[in-house]
Amino acid sequence: MRNAAVDSLCELAVHCPSFARQSQDFLVDMFNDEIESVRLNAINSLRKICHHFLLRQDQLDIMLSVLKVNHLLSYSHTTKQLSLGPGGLTIY
Repeated sequence: MRNAAVDSLCELAVHCPSFARQSQDFLVDMFNDEIESVRLNAINSLRKICHHFLLRQDQLDIMLSVLKVNHLLSYSHTTKQLSLGPGGLTIY
């Protein structure tokens, strides 16, 4: 059910920047879900819509906390999505 909700949010947010900004908190919160597939889906969905907004510090803190958890698959996916470049944090 949560994966379906994440998918629906992402599909709507891709086409509507204002909805993308409204849904980013929900997607970042899904990084803490107990189900691995929901976390990965949230990471990939956020990647698809991230060009519509900038991450706030509290959202970045939540995302980085995922890196501290011993879930290697989430760790791998999250590190592929985050990159520090000359302009600061970039999400791919």
